[in-house]
Amino acid sequence: MQKILTLFLASLLTATAIAQTLQNPWADAHEENLAAIDSRRRTPLPTKYRPLSLDLDLLKSNLKDAPMRYTPACEDSKVTLSIPMPDGSMQDFQVVEAPVMHPDLAAKYPYIRLFAGWSRKDRTVSLRCGYTQKGFHAMVLSAEHNTVFIDALAEGDDQHYISYFKKDYPNDGNFECLTKSDAQEEPLSSEMLKSDLSQDCRRQNLRTTGS
Repeated sequence: MQKILTLFLASLLTATAIAQTLQNPWADAHEENLAAIDSRRRTPLPTKYRPLSLDLDLLKSNLKDAPMRYTPACEDSKVTLSIPMPDGSMQDFQVVEAPVMHPDLAAKYPYIRLFAGWSRKDRTVSLRCGYTQKGFHAMVLSAEHNTVFIDALAEGDDQHYISYFKKDYPNDGNFECLTKSDAQEEPLSSEMLKSDLSQDCRRQNLRTTGS
């Protein structure tokens, strides 16, 4: 009986792992397969980066049930997002929806969705990410390593991305969540997102320490 139970649990874990793999919207891409979009690539590229492909529809589906930040439901969010790190690893974040626009502006641009996240293993690691009609963008802040950015590889391409450390980019990374419009709203800068993330960290620390 013990042997049967062990085999059953092993099979269950394997099935769960397979299901989780099937739900991962990210895949590593090979540089030679990206030659077709060379002419539209962002310039300059980081000196080191991880090329990726993304199933954006699957990512949106994975995030559709993320609870709203600062609501009771966000305290124990079950929505998890895996972020591909430049070193080849994946890091999981507990995610909540975190809009920064005024409700009237958000209604005008419903295709812009922003999220905040934190690592269950290390509360010093914070995520800010979102998607627009231009694709997905992300920024990871950590006390252990340099800031990580994930950006589209080329203008107008929402399928191919690069993950890189800020230190490997010739200029400061610029996380752009909003697009130019008739109203010409100013894009969100990385500094604005860092400020927003700092507020999340302080709130999370207060909840965790009870101070």
